[in-house]
This record gives sequence, C-alpha cells and structure tokens, in this order.
Amino acid sequence: GSMDACHCSGPSRQSDMFQTGGERKIDIAKEAMVQAATVLTPQDKLGVVAFDDDAETVLDPTQGITGDQVANSVANMEPRGGTRVRAGLRAAEEMLDNTDARIKHVILLTDGWGHGGDNLDLAQQMRDKGMTLTVVAAGSGSAEYLEQLAQTGGGRYYPTEHMSEVPQIFLQETVTTLGNYIVEQPITPAVTAESPVLSGITSFPTLYGYNGTTMKETARQVLAAGNQAPLLATWQFGLGRAAAWTSDTNTRWGRDLVAWPEFPRFASQMMSWILPTRSGQNVNTEVRVSGGRAEITVGLGDENGPTRSDVAMTATVIGSDGSRQEVPLTQVAPGQYRGSLSSPATGTYLVQIAGSAEGRAVVQETAGLVVPYSAEYRQDQANPALLTQLRELTKGTELNFTNAAAAFAATNERVSRAQEIGLPLLWLALLLLPLDIAVRRLLLWSRGKNRSTKNQEPRTKNQEQIENREPSTETRGGGESGNPSASTNPDDPLARLQAARDRARRRLKGED
Repeated sequence: GSMDACHCSGPSRQSDMFQTGGERKIDIAKEAMVQAATVLTPQDKLGVVAFDDDAETVLDPTQGITGDQVANSVANMEPRGGTRVRAGLRAAEEMLDNTDARIKHVILLTDGWGHGGDNLDLAQQMRDKGMTLTVVAAGSGSAEYLEQLAQTGGGRYYPTEHMSEVPQIFLQETVTTLGNYIVEQPITPAVTAESPVLSGITSFPTLYGYNGTTMKETARQVLAAGNQAPLLATWQFGLGRAAAWTSDTNTRWGRDLVAWPEFPRFASQMMSWILPTRSGQNVNTEVRVSGGRAEITVGLGDENGPTRSDVAMTATVIGSDGSRQEVPLTQVAPGQYRGSLSSPATGTYLVQIAGSAEGRAVVQETAGLVVPYSAEYRQDQANPALLTQLRELTKGTELNFTNAAAAFAATNERVSRAQEIGLPLLWLALLLLPLDIAVRRLLLWSRGKNRSTKNQEPRTKNQEQIENREPSTETRGGGESGNPSASTNPDDPLARLQAARDRARRRLKGED
C-alpha cells in the first residue's frame, strides 16, 4: 500500500506522512522494470515477482523479452495490502531455482517496512546457492536494515532519496550485472544545454540505440535520451576539448541520422568545436581580484590592428574541486569585453575564455586565477627586535634549523613569576570590615555596662551618714544663716571655691 504514494516520514515510520499527487511509486517501479529489459540481450531472461502480504509471480522468466512486453505484463499491478519482503524473496528464490542461467541476480525494490524481520538468513541462503541480491530503497524513509540485507546477499545497495532515480538505477544495475551497456530502442534526442555544436539545430531525428555511459563531474551534457542517459557530452580540459557521441553514424542506430539533411552541419560543427581554432586574433586577457570580486577583461584585435566587436564572449571559471561557473563577458569598449565573479572562495582557478561569431568559434584562450587570503593576512608584521627582547628577558634560546632541539633541553634555572594579589586583598578587606564594626560595637557596649554596674554598687553606712547629715544652721565667725554653701556637696568645685572665699573673708576680719 505504501507504493501508492511517496513515503516522506524520514528514517522512522512511527508517524506516516504520504505525499499526495505526482507519480506513484508503483508506476515508477513499472518503468524501472521496462528500462531493465531494454539492455537485455536475446539470451537473457527476466521475471517479475510482486508482493504485499503474499507473493505473486507477475512474469515468468522469459528469454529475449522486450520492454513493451514487460510493460504489458506489469500494467495491472496495483498497490494494496502490507509489505512482506520475505514472501517476495521466497518467490524469487524459487523462480531462480527453476531457471537454468549462469548469472542469477535479484533486484529488490522496497521501503523495507513490514513483516518478517530483516531476512538476513534468507539472503545468506540465496547467496549460498549462487544467487546475488541488490536492494533499491524506495525513496526516503526506507528501513535501515536494507543496506545490511544487500551486503549479506552479495549485491549493491542504492539508497534513493527520490523515486525518480529508480529507473536509471535499475538500468545501471542490470548493465553492471550483465557486463555490457547497450540500449537498443527508438530514441528521440532531447537538447539539455546550449552549445556551439548545436548552433542553428532545433530538432533531431530518431536514433535506434546507444552505448550507456556515466557523466564525468566536469563534463557538460548536450543531448540526452528519454531516460536522461547521455547521448552527446562535451568537455574542456585546459586548451583541449573532447566530445562523446554515444550512438553511431551508420545504418544500425543512426540510419535516420545519416539521411538527415542537417547531419553534415551537425558533424562539421562538432569537429570545428573540437579542433584548435586559428582565429588570427590578438587576444589580451587580464584576470585580477579587486574588492572581493574577480574581474576578467579580454581585448580582441585583428592582425592588422582593427578591433572586433561582433563576438559573443563567455568565460568558464573551473575550481580545483571541479566546480564550474559561467561568466558572461559584456562588451564595454570596441574590442574589449569584461565580466566579474562575485566573492570567489580562496584557491586557484582555471579560466577558459571562448568567443564565437556567426556560429563559429573564433576565440579560445585559457588563463589562471589565484584568489589569495584577505589582505590583512598578507601584511608584513615581523618584529625581530621584539622577539630578541623577549628572548633576553625570559633567558630563552634563539632557534634555527641546526639547533631546534635545544628548545626542549632541561635547565637548572628556577622559574618564577609575579602575580597580582591586589584584588584578593581587597576582597579580604571587604570581608573583615563587618567583623571589625561588630567588635567595636561589642567593646563599647561592654564598657557602658561596667559603668552602669559601678553606679549601682551598695553604699556603706558612713557614706549614707555623710549624705544624710543635716546642714548646720550656725556659721562660724558670724556666717550668714541659711547660706547655701553650708549644704553644698564638698566634692563640687564650686563649693570648694565658695569655702575658699569664706576662709579668705574670715582671715581679713581676723576671725581665723
């Protein structure tokens, strides 16, 4: 049932989420089987097993079957039920047991979620019989054990992110297993990129076969078959160029091509693009980095001096990792073309400059581009005097290529260093301040308590008699009666002064 739509829930299927619309998985699987049939030879056999909760033989092993016959056989397959991989593998094993063949190979297409465990025991059993098993994971979210299943079965594992890749994988896997890669079926070439080879050509006649190939990372696909297999690819390496035509130019696959009125033009343009160009142009190329941009400037001139302004100019910047970027060059003056590339990464690049006029290549030039580190890293910041001063202060050793090991020699000198302790002392003072305040307050409280205790001590009998003594109403030497000084505390300074005054008066009067 999961083959009815795209399963997009990631590596876990605890929360299913199916994408509606688009081509169903089951229909892509049917196309994959048709593609596999196109590369079979008349001596090869192909059979199809479908499985849900149970397995069903859709197509018995048939020798010399065509893609159309396979399409008719699998047309009625519809998604339903669960996913029991073990049932499908059992049916495939039984089918191959009853088939006489030198190579017995199974391509399993499934997302792996269902009943029956990982089936590693069954894969090992099939391998022991000489049967190999390749597993194609049906889109993202497929079970993780499928890779181990393919390894146990002695085949290959293809973790497809998108189901659209499955037909090409079936085709590639079939060819890899059979050891050849020849596709013989009617094909209408499709233009996938602009190229001088196709200048003035808008359509192609039918081809009847091609040799299967794989694109290089730095190649450019110009023509493709219906399944996006390369028919014409071009590649430029330095000043050299190459073109790969995967069909033929005779009556086997290209009988309509050689009878096509535009075939001479197509063949001549392909050869013209490959062969070196002797344009007779004076080409001056300048590539430089300025303000975070790589600027490419090309100047053209004929041998006699006049400039050319009718050339369509482009530059292809190729990185060391094989990345390519097309930079159009715009005419900024008679015979002068300029373009720029924004913020190129640090590294080295190959710049291939190509110019064409009237459908023919007239300029081929190659230049180099080096993007250095930022200018701030290239400033001369050496300071030998500072290094010498540091060495003398630290009593170190000056190293060179002859005594570099001296830096690691043991020394008897003590190593010391100064350490700032102002901040720890400040924290200690802040911690002791509350303690100091508390001690001072405690001492003051203690003194006040002692003074209060002295004032409250019991008085003696003599002290009480002195304090309770009545003042005398008589004064010596005619003293005034009721003088306040007579009842004044003798310890009072004022009283003592009054007593001294009274004594002085009495002396003057002759009383003392």
